[in-house]
Amino acid sequence: MFLMLPKPSVYCFFRTPHVVAKAAIERLNFAGGRILDPAVGDGSLIRCIKDHSCYPGRLIGIDIDQERISSLSSEWRNRSSTVQARFIATDFLTWHPGTSNCDSYGELFDYVVVNPPFRYKSSYGRQQGDEILYCGEVVRISLEAAFLIRSIKLLRSAGRMVAIVPSSLISGETFLWFRRHLMELGKIEMVQELPRYAFSQVEGPVFLLSFVKGEYTSNILLTDLSLTRTVCLEVSDKSSGDCRLDISYRAARVEQTRRICRSEVEWVPLCSVAEVIRGTLQSPLGKRFGMHSTDRRDGFWWGHERQLIQATSKVSCVRSGDLLLQRVGRSCSKSLGLVVNGIGVECSDCVFIIRPYGMVSDVRLLLLARAVLALPETQAVLEKGMGAKYLTLRAVLGLRIPLLDDRNLPFVFSQYLNAVSQRDRVLMEALERELGDVLNTAMSPGGSIRISPDTRSLSLDPE
Repeated sequence: MFLMLPKPSVYCFFRTPHVVAKAAIERLNFAGGRILDPAVGDGSLIRCIKDHSCYPGRLIGIDIDQERISSLSSEWRNRSSTVQARFIATDFLTWHPGTSNCDSYGELFDYVVVNPPFRYKSSYGRQQGDEILYCGEVVRISLEAAFLIRSIKLLRSAGRMVAIVPSSLISGETFLWFRRHLMELGKIEMVQELPRYAFSQVEGPVFLLSFVKGEYTSNILLTDLSLTRTVCLEVSDKSSGDCRLDISYRAARVEQTRRICRSEVEWVPLCSVAEVIRGTLQSPLGKRFGMHSTDRRDGFWWGHERQLIQATSKVSCVRSGDLLLQRVGRSCSKSLGLVVNGIGVECSDCVFIIRPYGMVSDVRLLLLARAVLALPETQAVLEKGMGAKYLTLRAVLGLRIPLLDDRNLPFVFSQYLNAVSQRDRVLMEALERELGDVLNTAMSPGGSIRISPDTRSLSLDPE
C-alpha cells in the first residue's frame, strides 16, 4: 500500500476523560517494554500507565504542541516512575525514529496507545486529508486513519495497539478499506463502544479499538464499555460485507434477523413492493423550488404554491400515493409520511420518494413501514453517520416489511385509513405502536435463526 500522508496542519485536540484513559490502558495489558503515544496531548493516557503500572518501560510521547510537551517533560522529571519517558515536539506523520536524537530506545515498539487528532474541515465541509493507493484504487484517508496506519508500522510483530477512534473508522462506508486493511495487518481483538458523550464535545459514537500486529483471527469481540452487550463477529471473508464493527448496529442486526426468522408472517424487502427514488434537485435549489426535508410536519409532507414549477425530471416528481422519507437529519428514519399536496413538484436530493407498485396500497404500506421504523433495532441498522444521520438508497431498498393484511389485524387498517384521512397524528401513532407490539410478540415457537443464543455470534455476510 502506497501512503501519501496528510500535510502538517492545525489538529483538533480533545482531552481524554480519565474513565476512558483508564479503560484504554486496561485493554493495553502493559507488562513492560517500549511504548509509543503519537498524540500524547496533555498526557491523560500515559499518566494512567505511570500511576498504575509497576512494570519498567520506556516511553516516547509525541505532540505537535510545544507547550504540552514542555509541561509533560517537567511533570515526568518531578515524579518517580518505573517508566522512563522522552517527549518530542514534532508532527508524528513526518517523524522518523532514530533521527534528531528522538529515539534512543529502538525503532519498533511493544505497545501503542493513542487518541489520534483529526484535522479541521474546510469551509466547504470536506476533510483536508490526502489520498492513498490501496489495492489499486485511490481512496480518501483521514488524519486519524493516517495516525493509526503509521502507528502499526512502528509496532513490532505481536505488538499491541489500543486506539480511541470515531465511528467513521468503525462503521463508515468511506473507510471500509481501512477496516479491511487492519485485518490484513493483524488481529482486531476487540471494539468497545464508549458511552454517549464520553467526550463532552463529541456528539457521535466513539470507540476503543484493540489491535495485535501480525496475529490473525476470524472472530472480533464487539461490546460496550460495561460489557453488558456482546457480539462475537465472525469475519468469514474480509473482502466482502460491510465489516461494520459497532456493537449497536451488530446487536440490532442480530435482533432484526431473529425477529424475521421467527415471525409467522412473511417479511419482504421494501424494493419488492415499492420503487425507491432519490430526489434530483440539488440544494439550495431543492429547498427553494422542490419538496424538501423542511416540508414535513405533523407526520405529513406539505407542498407550497411557490414550489409548483415545471419539473425537469418526471421520475422524481411527486405523484398521488407517493410516500416521502427524509434522507438526512436526526431521526430521519422516522420521517416517512404521505404527501398532502404538491403533486407534480420535484423533490430535492435530501428526500426519498417511495412509490408503491400497487400490490400494497399507500396507506397500508405507510402503516407497515412506520411500525417497522419505530422498532428499537431498525434505527440502529438503517441510519448512518456520526452527528447528523443519513440513509443510503441501498439501506432503504433493503428495509424488511411484514406482509400483513386484514386477516392478521382485523379493523386496524380501516381505523388507520380513517386516521390518515382526518390527519389524526395521535391515532395514527397509537395504531402504529399497536402494530409494533404485535411484531414484537408474534413469534413462532419453533422458529430458528442462524445464530447461537449462547455465543451470539453472527456471520459477516455481504449485504
